[in-house]
Amino acid sequence: MHIADFLRSFAGSGVDVLLLTDDMETRPSDANAVALYQSVLNVARHDRWDIGLKTPEVPTGNPGLDFMIAPERTVGVDLGSAFWVTEGSGPAIAPGGFRYIQVPEDVAPERVLARLNALRPKMKAPDM
Repeated sequence: MHIADFLRSFAGSGVDVLLLTDDMETRPSDANAVALYQSVLNVARHDRWDIGLKTPEVPTGNPGLDFMIAPERTVGVDLGSAFWVTEGSGPAIAPGGFRYIQVPEDVAPERVLARLNALRPKMKAPDM
């Protein structure tokens, strides 16, 4: 309830998305458990914000959110910390999907730029 009151202070500020983040201990295991966020979800819906959940494991059922971010089986794919120490662009995403990454504080700016560049679609040279 207190978080919902806090979120109300952002109404009209240009916020477009509310992203809820859980870990393995606090994640909702099913769609019914997502209802525990109802006061926060009500504020976000009232302000017409998209609502997402970043979770290590997708809850069963349909939680009624706009999107989810998880390591697999969601529209948003969390690339995780391994993205910063490997090469390549990570797993493929479904059409309309997206990749989610969090930039660690200790990664050199040059490495951040190089890894972000790996996420860009490769442009095909025009036929001549």
